[in-house]
Amino acid sequence: MNILLIEDDLDLGAALQRALEQAGLESVWVRRLCDGLETAERGDFDCVLLDINLPDGEGFVFLEKLRRQFSSVPVIVMTARDALDDRLRALNGGADDYVIKPFLLPELMARIHVAVRRAAGQA
Repeated sequence: MNILLIEDDLDLGAALQRALEQAGLESVWVRRLCDGLETAERGDFDCVLLDINLPDGEGFVFLEKLRRQFSSVPVIVMTARDALDDRLRALNGGADDYVIKPFLLPELMARIHVAVRRAAGQA
């Protein structure tokens, strides 16, 4: 499984990438919105882990563009934003799941597997 990780925080991004690797998942980690868009266009990803607060824009922009181009790729939003408006905007905008930071890694891994199974048409 190949994961696109879009997270600007160095510590969290490195920890997530290590956790994905330990779970046997390949990942590409980028820290900016523009790099995420470019990487998504070039790669074949099974799931996207998306932070909303990025240095060069909001992840909502990425989500909107991704859904226009690669509509079936599952997207899990990971953010500290816990307002209902943000959750609704992400989910109604095409996110498959919404995880509020801080979260537990085992739960995130389970959510990744669920999202990928659903995208593949499996229960």
